[in-house]
Amino acid sequence: MDSEPVNICPVLPQELWVKIFKHLSQMELLKVSTVCKEFYAHAMDPILWKSLELELGRYNLVAQQALLQRCTGLLHLKFVASSMWNGIEGMTKNAMATLVSILIEKCKHLRTVEIINYPFIGQPYFRRQLINSSNCTVTQTTDYRLNPPGDSLEIVWIPDSPDTYNTKDIEFHQVGTTDHYRKGKPYKIMRNPGSSIISINFNTSVERLSSVTISLNHCRTTSDGVVCLTVNGRPAEQRENGGFGKMVIMAPRFNFGWESFDVSLDLIQDGINKITLLLDSTSPGVYWLSDVKIQKVFR
Repeated sequence: MDSEPVNICPVLPQELWVKIFKHLSQMELLKVSTVCKEFYAHAMDPILWKSLELELGRYNLVAQQALLQRCTGLLHLKFVASSMWNGIEGMTKNAMATLVSILIEKCKHLRTVEIINYPFIGQPYFRRQLINSSNCTVTQTTDYRLNPPGDSLEIVWIPDSPDTYNTKDIEFHQVGTTDHYRKGKPYKIMRNPGSSIISINFNTSVERLSSVTISLNHCRTTSDGVVCLTVNGRPAEQRENGGFGKMVIMAPRFNFGWESFDVSLDLIQDGINKITLLLDSTSPGVYWLSDVKIQKVFR
């Protein structure tokens, strides 16, 4: 005798299933959705997908696109770059256009899009489409690695660079590297007043640009190292009269900490921009810098 199909799902209202599934992570929801058709319908309820984080370059892009098409109630979306950088750089313009078109067509309630270390989908054309269609805010954040992966090994001291040397987006002049006070986690040390310089280059469009913020994970010693921040060669401290003067920065003492500084849009130009940290000529001590982030907000 053939047995009748058994429905493993209790007969419960959809709102109760939503309350139950709210206790699951999004990864757990995806796993549960493969159990049966009923679980798929419950787990993919748009109410459960108001916020979403996608790691582009790591998972199948088609599957991520299909997931976005289900997220009709999506309010907040975050794109994070995978460590598999080659896969991201190989992403075609058509693939980016597909992602944006899905967001415009399916995610009509979208309010914020956050892009972490992924410049390609934040290009002006795609960003303009998102903002104009959804009236959402697009935030782009880039982490700048001051120390390449090989520097993660224990370092006693790397002398100050006698001349300027560059990474992809960062220039160093008379800057050393050490992990003396933070073993296995090297940081940059500026100790030549008037000569030690770190410059960070970033690209931006000024169209719909609302704010630019630079965040520093830095530290000073008992001798109180002081740096000056300039933007495109101009002093960055905005005065009450509308002019600009010298911006002096003193890091947290004795331990690394994050601090953020707003950059006046009057100093930002369309295209390549340069933010420079100079150990002040009157600085009584050294300045340590571990990490840098630049955030741009478009509305």
